[in-house]
Amino acid sequence: MPRHDPRIQPSPGGSRLPDLRRHAGLALISALAVALTVAMVAYPDLAFASAVKGLKVWWDVVFPALLPFFIAGQVLMALGVVSFMGVLMEPYINTMASSAQAYPRRGLGRL
Repeated sequence: MPRHDPRIQPSPGGSRLPDLRRHAGLALISALAVALTVAMVAYPDLAFASAVKGLKVWWDVVFPALLPFFIAGQVLMALGVVSFMGVLMEPYINTMASSAQAYPRRGLGRL
């Protein structure tokens, strides 16, 4: 006997097709992914030029902006500053976490 799938709700006519209204977002994202793939296959030169332009923006703008923060973060972790700050902040974090567990309905119980 086949097992019942809770995602498939029986309709009034007795059909056990999935309720497509609940999956509309997934269907939209899937359709957009297929359309993007078809467009990349249909226009490979434009897709390649756009990819090169995106990588150039990454290399010229995003990477230089983030590089100092990456380096500073690694230096702070290597020197143990991050661990030291964790030890200093531990009593305060424990206090906040224990009070958050006391009031889970206020949205603070996720800490």
